[in-house]
Amino acid sequence: MNGTSHRSPTPDARAEAMRKSAVRRKKRRRRRLIGWLVFFLIVAVGVAAVLSLTVLFPVKEIVATGQSRYTAEQIVAASGIREKDNLLRAGLDAPEKIQAALPYIGTVTVKRELSGRVILEVQDTTATACYQSGEAFILTDAEHRVLEITDHAPSGVLFVRLAGAVEAELGKTLTFSDDAEKDLLEELLDATTGIGLSVNALDLSDPLDITLTVEGKYRARFGSKAYLEKKLELLVETIAALDPNRQVEIDLSSWAPDRTQAYVRDAVISSAPESSANESSNASASSDAGQPNSSGSSNFNSANETSGQSSSEM
Repeated sequence: MNGTSHRSPTPDARAEAMRKSAVRRKKRRRRRLIGWLVFFLIVAVGVAAVLSLTVLFPVKEIVATGQSRYTAEQIVAASGIREKDNLLRAGLDAPEKIQAALPYIGTVTVKRELSGRVILEVQDTTATACYQSGEAFILTDAEHRVLEITDHAPSGVLFVRLAGAVEAELGKTLTFSDDAEKDLLEELLDATTGIGLSVNALDLSDPLDITLTVEGKYRARFGSKAYLEKKLELLVETIAALDPNRQVEIDLSSWAPDRTQAYVRDAVISSAPESSANESSNASASSDAGQPNSSGSSNFNSANETSGQSSSEM
């Protein structure tokens, strides 16, 4: 008789199937348990984060330290940090707020202690340059950050005259209307750093007639910025050879590899901005008397000074 016969599973096969089924159930239970543990962990972390940023870690004390012209009360008030603020979030934008409200503060470091104390460490910056814009005078630090806008020219800082306009906002970086002029200014500032002379004024109103006032008594005319380093070297040598009681104008504008000379003539020198027009008038009026062969003028091509009508070459 034809037909299909079915064998009953052996006891060993049934035991193996049951064992595998039990293993699968155990794995499923473990995966569910792990899933729930991960879920509760995420919830716990989220709750802890919310509490830490809201209820926990309140600010209890705010102090200001460092050297500054401003009082600790002014600095703390400008920071925007208040007691009971969250310690972890307090003061994230404090440096920007403080510098905007108190421009002479150059650096701000915010430190937090778990005790709830916030420490504002500040250090003042100093004015290094003054720019005239209309009737206003703009004081900036070495990074061109605006520190003060006044109606009078201060003393003791570099006075800069530009051809282009500038825009100033307290606590912000000075904006130049002419990027090329800004680049020229920075090149000159870098070049004059470390030459051993105090530069009082820098006139870039004509890029082909760059003028520096040095040591309060010497006016150096550079012409263009061509051969700037060589002109500065000759300027240093020329001043070193001059009578320290003389006020002179030093013309370096014609310097070239085949004309390494500076022309010197007596002049009335002032770095004050309001005197600049008078200086130009004085220079123009004395131009005939300031030629290399005229009395009171000299011709330099080294550290040796020539006086009267003579000139020297080395």
